[in-house]
Amino acid sequence: MRAAFLFLCCCVLLLGGCGSYHQVQVDSLRAAGAGSGPCLLLPGDAALAEDDLLFREVCRLLTPALEEAGYPPTDASTAALQTRVSLGLEEPETIYYMDYESRYRPITRRGRTEYILVEEPVLSSHTLHTAVLLLECLTRPTSRAAVGKGAQLWRTRVRVTGPQDDLLGLVQSAALALRGGVLASHGQGQRSFEVFISDKGERSVTEK
Repeated sequence: MRAAFLFLCCCVLLLGGCGSYHQVQVDSLRAAGAGSGPCLLLPGDAALAEDDLLFREVCRLLTPALEEAGYPPTDASTAALQTRVSLGLEEPETIYYMDYESRYRPITRRGRTEYILVEEPVLSSHTLHTAVLLLECLTRPTSRAAVGKGAQLWRTRVRVTGPQDDLLGLVQSAALALRGGVLASHGQGQRSFEVFISDKGERSVTEK
């Protein structure tokens, strides 16, 4: 009896262990002790400059998502962090496909013309345009000489594809995809999203 009782106790312990587990996430981008706070937005590549109207508009579009995530943009005097903004365009991709169109074709028989409905193949195509937005948040060094450097806290990459050749429109869709607190943080060092815009303007967002 005692042996059976010990066996049952062991089974209970094993079954209890199967009902719970711990998920460990390794975050190689996290800086120890880093948190959220006001951030200074800086161009991340040579394609943008701080005084460019394009860079200012991109920052404006990104502000709601940054504020929701706890990184409100601010000026250099009050910024605790810095976020580098990089923007790029991929080569447009033209996709060809075969479609079918219904037409009435005239057919003359014995001097009499009749119109018959036929399906004729038509070669069609559409072009997709893609923009890539990258945000990298770093600690802000105290020295002016080290501006743009610092420990990397997180990075978020958004790749947006749509039918319109409109850079700001693509960036706006990327900014909308980052709303709702999905922006990476010091606890989720790296996130990557794919956004597709249909011909009707509908957006679908997936995380890679």
